[in-house]
Amino acid sequence: RDLTDAAQIAEKVAALARELGADVVADGRRVTHVAVKVRFASFYTPTREMKLRDGPTTDVDVIERAALTVLEKFRLDRPVRLLGVRADLEMTP
Repeated sequence: RDLTDAAQIAEKVAALARELGADVVADGRRVTHVAVKVRFASFYTPTREMKLRDGPTTDVDVIERAALTVLEKFRLDRPVRLLGVRADLEMTP
């Protein structure tokens, strides 16, 4: 079902970010960038991202805050059909 309430959308993005963060940390990796994808009911699907200000992290709270910051870059004035959160990871030697 489409989401229209900004608070519900933010809640879903936060949950996705925490789940993603837990998976990344469990793999022993560090996040460098966080991206959010929003598919509107019209199927227009923009993605926005940001580099983490304080460098790579395994802190799930930082990942969640970054995802919510990225979400603020969207105009949420239409029903939202799909949400996604992606992390870019630090290269391993």
